[in-house]
Amino acid sequence: MPVEALRRRYLAFKVEGETVKRRDLEEAIKGSVERLYGLNGLWKLEPTLIEFDEHHRIGIVRCNHRWLPWMRAALTAITEVEGKPIALHVLRVSGTLRALRRRLEST
Repeated sequence: MPVEALRRRYLAFKVEGETVKRRDLEEAIKGSVERLYGLNGLWKLEPTLIEFDEHHRIGIVRCNHRWLPWMRAALTAITEVEGKPIALHVLRVSGTLRALRRRLEST
């Protein structure tokens, strides 16, 4: 019985509001997923913060392709980090980091 290949999606997002640090944002993303979907959801989504530019406030997070809508919901559910009010807006979604970075540069 063949095993289905693991496919991932990369979401580019922008942080609006207060300045946040990468580590705090990473914990907020995982906390949001766990709060909404529990440990099983955290295991299935596999959220990973790939990069975050604190100057431009743009980041990239990776998740399992089947759970993309749930990941988008988890990102928009984040309203504060370390007591600072923020909002996350998904800019683009792609299947590869290379294409996502290229699209971000062109906008």
